[in-house]
Amino acid sequence: MPVTPTTRVALYSCVITHHGQDVGLQLEALREVAAAGGSVVVEEFVDEGVSGTKTTRPGRRAGGV
Repeated sequence: MPVTPTTRVALYSCVITHHGQDVGLQLEALREVAAAGGSVVVEEFVDEGVSGTKTTRPGRRAGGV
C-alpha cells in the first residue's frame, strides 16, 4: 500500500466583531475544513480578546504570519 504524505497545518483565530462568532467557533470550523481536506492540525494560534483589525496580534506573530 503506498504511503500518502499528510499535509500539516497550523490554525489561526482572532476576534471577529460581527456575525456573532468567537475564536472557539472559528477553530471548530477550521478543524472541520482541515480534517475534510485530509490535513493534520499541528498547532493552533489564538488571539482571544484582540481585534482582527489590528496588525500587531501576538498569536499572528507567533505563527509567523
